[in-house]
Amino acid sequence: MNTCCVHQKATRVAFLFGFRYNNFGDYMKEQKKLEMQMFLLFIIVFIFFGTITLTIKLGGFMTPKIDKKLNNYVEKNYKEIKNDITIENTKYIEKDSTYRKKIINKKNKDLYFYVNYKNKKIKSTYKKDYQEASTLFSKEKIKIEKEIEDKYKETKVTFPKKLNSYTKINQEKIITGNIKEIPIYVISTELAISNWNQQSLVKEINDYNRYLNNKNFNPKKYNLTISNTKNIDQIIKIKNLTTKLTETDFNLIIDGIIKKDKSIIKKYNIDYQYTN
Repeated sequence: MNTCCVHQKATRVAFLFGFRYNNFGDYMKEQKKLEMQMFLLFIIVFIFFGTITLTIKLGGFMTPKIDKKLNNYVEKNYKEIKNDITIENTKYIEKDSTYRKKIINKKNKDLYFYVNYKNKKIKSTYKKDYQEASTLFSKEKIKIEKEIEDKYKETKVTFPKKLNSYTKINQEKIITGNIKEIPIYVISTELAISNWNQQSLVKEINDYNRYLNNKNFNPKKYNLTISNTKNIDQIIKIKNLTTKLTETDFNLIIDGIIKKDKSIIKKYNIDYQYTN
């Protein structure tokens, strides 16, 4: 009886020992597999960041060589403006792996262009940013809009023509002058009144015109959209107004619009739309 019990216990212990031994073996295999995966992940991450670091360091290291190449490019391609510009040192832009050189007009810091070097190719923004003055006009647009919007919130400014559309003399005026005082831009503003009558309309337009003159704005023309706050369908749109017009002129214009007198279009060189 005792011998049988001892035999059964021994068998059970051997079984449990074998079971645990097998599980331990599987455990060790899984551990080694996991360790190998972690090691491979570490290698991948190391190579990835190592490549980025190396690229950045090489990019900075190569800057003097690329700077010389870009200087030669500017000297060769922009001889006609060499006395008008300041050439900055080349900078390496890490985010897009580009070498960039900024060329600035000596008389206006907002008139500039870039020469970029990437993948052994040189590209320039000269036509858009310098000849057409895209950046200069964009900055002036924001500046003028911001100033007018302090009083008249719904205002937009546009520059219909590019810089190289003007004569050399006028280009010089634009580059060196105060652009808000030069008639090369168009202002469009929305106004609203509650008393919809000729007197109120004339006053609103005249007040706006006086504001532009007092602030030394000199647009080529300006457009107004005037709406009735009590009747959303009642709107007057007038285009091609100028700051040279007077209160008397505005009175004649509004009188002509209300009476549908088309002769005011030719007389004042304006266009209008009246929804009543």
